[in-house]
Amino acid sequence: MRCCCGLAGKHNKCCSLFFFLSGLLMLASGFWMTVLYRRFTPVYHDIKCAFGSAALEGLHVGMPGFTPTTFDTRIEMKCSNPNPYSIRFAYSNEGGVFVGSGRTKVGESMETPYSDSRLPAYETGSVWTSSSVEISAAIM
Repeated sequence: MRCCCGLAGKHNKCCSLFFFLSGLLMLASGFWMTVLYRRFTPVYHDIKCAFGSAALEGLHVGMPGFTPTTFDTRIEMKCSNPNPYSIRFAYSNEGGVFVGSGRTKVGESMETPYSDSRLPAYETGSVWTSSSVEISAAIM
């Protein structure tokens, strides 16, 4: 009788070796999957953020009834990332800036382009946002 590996008369030894090596491979695979499971479970932990620095730029005080008051802000959020992977903000879409209980839109806000906003795995990082605000007499 020929073995799966082509050795005549060595069927029992060949199959035993094959099953032994297969078993070792399965044990190693199971161990590695357990390591990955423990590392990435749960998949996501909440990221906690607090206000960092802020800057007011380009303030132009308007004349009531004629020209609006405009300004830009740059705000840093310091965030702690307890996850086993890094997060990087390459680009974001603009969102609205609203004031008052009626949520009157006064501007646009987004992640600051080219600011290298990132949160390294298991560390603290910064996320920068920029906003442009225009307040007219009609809003007041």
